[in-house]
Order: sequence, then C-alpha cells, then structure tokens
Amino acid sequence: MHHYNPIFFSSMKKILYTIAFLSLVLNSFAQTERRFQIWNKNEATIQLGQKTSIEIANKIHYSPERNSADLKFAELSFFRELKEWFNYGAGIRISKINTYPGWLQESRPMIYADFIKSYQKFNFIYFNRFEYRIFENGSEYFRYRQSFLIEFPKLVNWGIQFYTSEESFLNFQTSKIHLFRLYGGLLVVQTDHFELKTYYSLEKFKPAELWQTTDIAGLNMSFVL
Repeated sequence: MHHYNPIFFSSMKKILYTIAFLSLVLNSFAQTERRFQIWNKNEATIQLGQKTSIEIANKIHYSPERNSADLKFAELSFFRELKEWFNYGAGIRISKINTYPGWLQESRPMIYADFIKSYQKFNFIYFNRFEYRIFENGSEYFRYRQSFLIEFPKLVNWGIQFYTSEESFLNFQTSKIHLFRLYGGLLVVQTDHFELKTYYSLEKFKPAELWQTTDIAGLNMSFVL
C-alpha cells in the first residue's frame, strides 16, 4: 500500500493554483494583438564523462501569419554536474531576429545554475541563467532568466509524462520583467538516446508600454550521442 504525504500534496495544490492564477492575471494585461507562433528546437547532447556534457542546439520561431521565421538561433553550451541536486554551465548563443524587413543579429554569452529535486516520482527543477545580450546595432544589456519546472510521474516507462513550467526574464537595464511564459507539455517518448516533447505556451512580452500576447505550439527533439 502506498502512503501519501498530505503536506506534499497540499503544497502541490498551492503551486498549481498559483500557476492558474498567474495565467488569469496575464490574460488581463493590456495588449495590442494576439499572435501565434510554432516553435521547433533540435538539440544533441555529447557526454564527455559521467558528469560533464556539451549541448548543441538550434531553434526556430515560425509565424504562420507572416509565413516566415520571427527568430532563429544556434547555441553551444557546456554543463557540469557538481552535486545530484546542482548543475552549472556556460554557453554562447547566436540569434537572428526578423525585424521585418531585415535581420538583426544577437550574440549572447550565458551562465547557468540549476537546482534539482525529486520526490515520489515528481521532479522539480529551478533553472537560472545570466546572459549578456549584444546586438549588432550597438544595443546591449544584461538579463536574468529564471524558470521553475514540474515533471509529473511517467505513465509508462518509455514516456507519456506531463509537465508544467513558468519562466520570466528580468532586464537589468530597466530593472523590470519584460517577458513571461507559462507552459503545459507532454514528454511523448524517451529512450537512452532520444526524447520528444510537445507543448503549448502562453507568452506575455512588453517591448514598450503595452503587453503583447502570443500563443505558442512547440516541438522539441533531443538526441544523446
């Protein structure tokens, strides 16, 4: 017979209620339009040792309305597991942002610090990333990204795992959060060398005075070499 911890599930309910409340609050923000994007990310992990790895990734944000990519990037990252509950790393990302009519390039050095906790087949990960955004037009600033991920127990050994997460971005130049996303997703399949995820995300972005809303359908494929 399984014994359940009432304190744990009470905390879980509070977290889920908080995420639902934030979703309602976000939908109440002023907005100029509601957009839709399709995201696709492909990444490969190369294991250099039991606790060290390199990740290579590319991603595209596609706009069906414009029939064009709004953003595309490639990145290279190095990760090291210091403890079972703590990973750190560093990386570089090169992005192309479609400003319509032209493309703007961004270079982004990044530093990672991630905290991991598992409890009764639930996984909790708190991601931290410090980044320095450098644009070819001369603009540059520091930004901090945090994300909290909850992975629910797998329904089968090879996948079918639901997850939810949130992430926000703090612009150090303005000292304000200007980008926020809520995610709900499904790990469809997972093997020793392949992983497939699909998700929906609600994005709120504030480039100026008003918040812009974007609905996102995403697909991630990961390979372990």
